[in-house]
Amino acid sequence: MTYFFSAVLCFFVTSTLWADTEEQSVPKHSAQSQHTNERATEQNALLSFSKQKSITTLQSLTNPFTHAPSRQTLTLQAIINSKALINGKWLGAGDAISGYTIISIESSRVLLQKAQKQHSLSFGGELETH
Repeated sequence: MTYFFSAVLCFFVTSTLWADTEEQSVPKHSAQSQHTNERATEQNALLSFSKQKSITTLQSLTNPFTHAPSRQTLTLQAIINSKALINGKWLGAGDAISGYTIISIESSRVLLQKAQKQHSLSFGGELETH
């Protein structure tokens, strides 16, 4: 996680320096004059660098490598003739809902699978992991 934020900070600073360099028009004098202007631009960018602004920016970013936990709940409403009514939809073995695949339907619960993990859903209960 620290590596990720360090990489983002490095990118942010580099992007800021690059944008500041592109925004200023550099007169086409000698190579030394151009170098002096570039150095001044870099120094201005470093002086305007704000630690608090960077921290605020970094805190507002989301990590693209993690997934937010699913907030969608499954509710078992009925079981009739090997069919289950889950969240208002009649489903059978092999059907999928919210990323879960129905493995089997028993008399009082439904067995589901998601990402190599098995779960059970009972009447009035929450999804339980096995």
